[in-house]
Amino acid sequence: MMKKINIIIFKSAFTVLIFLSSFVVSAEKSHQQKYEAALGKQMQVKCHVEYLGGGYDIQFSAGSYNKAAQAIRTLQGKKVIKNNAQSKKTIIKVNECVESNKQFSKAQYRQLDKVKAR
Repeated sequence: MMKKINIIIFKSAFTVLIFLSSFVVSAEKSHQQKYEAALGKQMQVKCHVEYLGGGYDIQFSAGSYNKAAQAIRTLQGKKVIKNNAQSKKTIIKVNECVESNKQFSKAQYRQLDKVKAR
């Protein structure tokens, strides 16, 4: 009789263990989901930048970002052609980046964005 009770208890405990482990597996994100979350979504941003030697401009960047501010690292130190010039200018500082359909926080940046040719 005692042997039957032990077998029943063992089967019950085993069933509960299997049942609980299935929840753990289904709740965990796959490696692909974790990678995509870390990578961010495709986003177009505009950034107010300062050039080496003086001057300000609005630069555009498209990439996989979780936040628009992550584009700062992409543009910082980058050499770009400004106003169809023959030489390239180096971006020394990125003041602010926002999604391309949003407005800058400072009026000075918004004004420069308004006159920027697209």
